[in-house]
Amino acid sequence: MKETLFSEMKKRPAAKLGGNMSNQIEDLVFSLTDAVIHFQKSFSDDMQESLKSIKEAQERIQKSLMLAGAQIKEMQEQMVGSMAKAGENMHKFKTDLPDQLQILAIHGWFILGDDTPMTAIYPLAHLFRSGQDKEAHRQMCGHIRQQMTNIEESLVADYPKRAVIMKRAFDAVRANDYVVSIPLMLMQADGIGREIIAANMPGFSLTSKRPDFRQKIESFISATEGDFVYASEIFKVILDNIPINVSERDPLLKPGVLNRNSILHGLDTDYDNELNALRAVSWIGYVHYFKNFADWRKIRKK
Repeated sequence: MKETLFSEMKKRPAAKLGGNMSNQIEDLVFSLTDAVIHFQKSFSDDMQESLKSIKEAQERIQKSLMLAGAQIKEMQEQMVGSMAKAGENMHKFKTDLPDQLQILAIHGWFILGDDTPMTAIYPLAHLFRSGQDKEAHRQMCGHIRQQMTNIEESLVADYPKRAVIMKRAFDAVRANDYVVSIPLMLMQADGIGREIIAANMPGFSLTSKRPDFRQKIESFISATEGDFVYASEIFKVILDNIPINVSERDPLLKPGVLNRNSILHGLDTDYDNELNALRAVSWIGYVHYFKNFADWRKIRKK
């Protein structure tokens, strides 16, 4: 028979009505005792059931925490792996960047700092490497045309004393007057480079091979290495032998290249074309990019 709340109570004949007082008291005490015993057992059973429920809940929580911990650990490991991979890729990109920039410079092009997407540099260099010069030039010409107004405005704002000349040079590019625009761009790039790096050094030029000038450029570049990720790689291009800076009879001086000395010294009379004009814009934009780092150094010293 299924137990009930009363089944645990000990059976005892009920006192007869009219029985003596002693028997009635004894019956009452017995009943109360049974009730207390039953309550204690019931309370104990309930408590054990509650404790069991609590234990089971704790176990579920523990399992959930262990599962969450495993998931967090897995996510952390994935994150560490991704960061390591990103670090490797960044290191490789940084290591190989000078070669890519030199390829562009050999073909007369210079990047415009932050305005030239880093993701475009490798594909452009690949185009030149694979003999697709026409397509590479087309893309760089489009990039410089797109940025030309920004380049002009920033140059005029940063060098107000050169504003009239700069406006004339850029207007000449737009008017297809390349005979005028290219020499003006090259001359102003010389002056701007000197202002930024060696204002007090007579005759200084970014394209010069003089040891003291090169040392000045190297010192400037070294000072940027700790503050900017790719600055030294970008700037060191001008220390290489590239068409813009080599002297006469250098093997790099092939027909159609943009060379500062041969144009400003009056040796090249066939330089006047749109390709060279846009190359000259990229050159002055590149030189102007040095100013960002010079300004940062001044701020850092304060």
